[in-house]
Amino acid sequence: TLGITALQTSRIGLGCSRTASLATARAPAEVRATLNEAFEHGVNLFDTADIYGQGDSERMLGDLFRARRPEVAFCTKAGLTLTLSQSLIRFAKPVLSPVLRRWSGGRRRALTRRQESERQCFEPDFLRSCIEGSLRRLQTDYIDLFLLHLPPVAVVNDDAVRDLLTEMRQAGKLRFLGVSCNTVAVARAALAWDELACLQVPVNVAQQSMIDDVLPGAAARGVGILAREPFAGGTLFDHPAIQRVCQDHPEMSPPQVALKYVLQLPYVDVVLVGVTGRGHLNDNLKVFDARPLSENDMAELRQAARVR
Repeated sequence: TLGITALQTSRIGLGCSRTASLATARAPAEVRATLNEAFEHGVNLFDTADIYGQGDSERMLGDLFRARRPEVAFCTKAGLTLTLSQSLIRFAKPVLSPVLRRWSGGRRRALTRRQESERQCFEPDFLRSCIEGSLRRLQTDYIDLFLLHLPPVAVVNDDAVRDLLTEMRQAGKLRFLGVSCNTVAVARAALAWDELACLQVPVNVAQQSMIDDVLPGAAARGVGILAREPFAGGTLFDHPAIQRVCQDHPEMSPPQVALKYVLQLPYVDVVLVGVTGRGHLNDNLKVFDARPLSENDMAELRQAARVR
């Protein structure tokens, strides 16, 4: 159970930022097959946002799981916006996507340009329209987890924003509320909000500030933790500590050790992994068959960020 919510979730959730994105090297059919296979293996939490894939991430999830809606938990977010040109790219995807799937440099450029175009807007009327749009794209009348998408502290403390989300929760459109954040300061501000049900925070071998400063306080309040970026974008795989632990666990690859570490941390409810192919998905799921990391392994990886 995720925190004190009523949601029964898998330990691994799928991060869907690359689903239906120009930045994915996978064809849509492979992405859909991966999502279905994840569900068949027991993964039931899918994390998306209104801007992912210019809304096509939510559309794909809605199409795939419409008939199985009670069996999945949708987590979506709002508060970031795209420029008009980036939003209109959606209509060029049928032409651009096949080209970019064969051109890695083009995919990286497309992702960079999209990230550079991101802006913030947390005005209550804008958030309301975002939520209504997500409900339509997900083909549902409720969102299991709705999160503010990387807000500053001032937004988390804004009574108008809180009142809107509480109103929509009471109307049954949002089941539980949360915040996706990058900093300890924003996480602490969120923990002061009575309506908070979950936090989404980065947790990995190289980013461990949340482990001491946020996770225990969240657990004390019954706030669920969604840990994202367990691989730190793939930058951890040559980390000396991970390489050393792999020597004691030859059954695991560096990505699997990195994932196993976050799964074994106290207070972490769900670890979000971004996958668009079935091979990557199955590599991640194999961590449940591997031996647990020892206390010494965990301690060594816990110290890794301090000596990086």
